[in-house]
Amino acid sequence: MYCPRCDRTLKRENIERVNEELKSKFDRDSLEHGRCPVCSTQLIDLAKKGGK
Repeated sequence: MYCPRCDRTLKRENIERVNEELKSKFDRDSLEHGRCPVCSTQLIDLAKKGGK
């Protein structure tokens, strides 16, 4: 998952762990909704090809 605004990539295998950590520490569930936890921009799934 990639955030074009922050220019950061989150590895798919770390998403669940990071999401749980953010929820417990900061009460943020933006990753569950496909949004960057820093800037709330919609994340791009780099695994999907051809996109739409």
